[in-house]
Amino acid sequence: MENVAHTLTGLALARAGLGRTTPLATSALVLGANLPDIDLLWSLGGELAYLEYHRGWTHSLLGGMVGTVALWATLLGIGSRHRRWGEVRAGALLLASAAGVWSHILLDASNAYGLRPFLPWDGRWVYGDVWHIVDPWLWLLLGTAIFISGRGGRGRVGAWIAAASGITLVVVVLPIPIVAPGTRVTWMVGLAIALALARRRAGARGAAFAPRIALATVVVYAAGCAILHAAAVARLDALSPGDAAARAAIPRFGDPVRWDGLIADRRSVRHRIVGSFAALDSPASETRVFPRNLDDPRVVPLLDSCAGEVVRGFFRYPFAVVDVDPSGDGRVVVRDARFSRNSDGFASVTVPVALGVPDLRALACP
Repeated sequence: MENVAHTLTGLALARAGLGRTTPLATSALVLGANLPDIDLLWSLGGELAYLEYHRGWTHSLLGGMVGTVALWATLLGIGSRHRRWGEVRAGALLLASAAGVWSHILLDASNAYGLRPFLPWDGRWVYGDVWHIVDPWLWLLLGTAIFISGRGGRGRVGAWIAAASGITLVVVVLPIPIVAPGTRVTWMVGLAIALALARRRAGARGAAFAPRIALATVVVYAAGCAILHAAAVARLDALSPGDAAARAAIPRFGDPVRWDGLIADRRSVRHRIVGSFAALDSPASETRVFPRNLDDPRVVPLLDSCAGEVVRGFFRYPFAVVDVDPSGDGRVVVRDARFSRNSDGFASVTVPVALGVPDLRALACP
């Protein structure tokens, strides 16, 4: 997930009661909820480096344990030197550090980007495919609970209004193709409910009650998405009976009842928007076929390069687009059908072709 969701999760855990277990517990929860993304520091050498190193060992089972202990030891050392926060309880601080770090890993395991939990011994990716990498309903649920449970003056209220307005602009107003009309309507209804709840001040007991309800609702929401995802995969099986191809139902932005259905075999990747149930299918959904072209002589040199190592390691459903004119000039693009089917977006690698020969010098190898 992106770091807004991670930060809101850490804050919600703190407001739900874990933040009061010991001094620095809130810091442990919020920092821990973002700590595994420290791998971004060595993933900034271009897109290939990002795809190679992000969600690497810091997101693994071993990395989660190392990150938890490192964060706990750092905060424990700070607390022992600066007594103004009070006496830090080592056990409670370790629990808060673990809750923050592992909330990050669990959230990242739940989406279609996935992670590699068994590094450094095994680089296999694991995908939850439960919800989109950017899920507005997590923002709404957790953000509302945190706002209700907090205190502050006009500055705090203004900051939250600005944040809600910015998100509403993206979800409702801007003509972004991935945002379904139903998502826009549901967001406005949910925002109206959130505003109505926010008008009510939470007492000392309610300050923890709202985040607990929100976190419980997130768990129920995740379980519901998992059930709907299983139904969508079953529908893909029914649409291609007897087909031994790989299948996946990829979550769509803010739409937990419709999925990007992918069916891949050696020759092609097929895509269509599929509902968890037939009645939820998009009327305009048609199956599109993307030839894989991975054995094309103009594609093979790219796959044999350092970029090919990234493609084999990260791309879940790779296919190549060969855009070369009769003179042999043009380009070759390898895309991951999860993210870049129709354009050169995230998870696509492009090299120019001159006289039928790919120019691999354009690649910024990690």
